[in-house]
Amino acid sequence: MSYDYGLNAAPKKEPKSYVVALALALFFGCFGVHRFYVGKWKSGLAMLVLTLTGFLSIVSVVWYFIDAIALCSNRFTDADGDELEPYNPGCALVAGILIGISLIFLIIAVFLSLPSFLRA
Repeated sequence: MSYDYGLNAAPKKEPKSYVVALALALFFGCFGVHRFYVGKWKSGLAMLVLTLTGFLSIVSVVWYFIDAIALCSNRFTDADGDELEPYNPGCALVAGILIGISLIFLIIAVFLSLPSFLRA
C-alpha cells in the first residue's frame, strides 16, 4: 500500500488578475495584449496581426468591444477556462463607462470620415 502526500500533485497555478486584464484591455485592447496575459496567445496574435496590418482592423475593434463587455460582466476566462480573480464590480462599472464613451467617439469618427455625399 502506498500513500500519496501530495508530492506528485501538480502545483496549483496563480489565478490571473482581473484588474490587470481589464487595464490591458482598456489601454491596449485592439492589440490583443489582454489575451496574451491570460494565456490565449493564438487569438491574441490574431488580434495583433489584424490591427497592425490594417487588414480587417474593424474586426479586431469589434472583437475588442466583445472582450471588454465580457471582462466587465465577469465572463472572460483564462486559457484554462478559469475565472479571473478578484472580480471588482467598481472597476467594471468605470471600465464600462469608458468603453461606452470610446464606442461613441468611434461611431462619430467613422461618421465624420465618410464622404459628404454619404452623410446627407
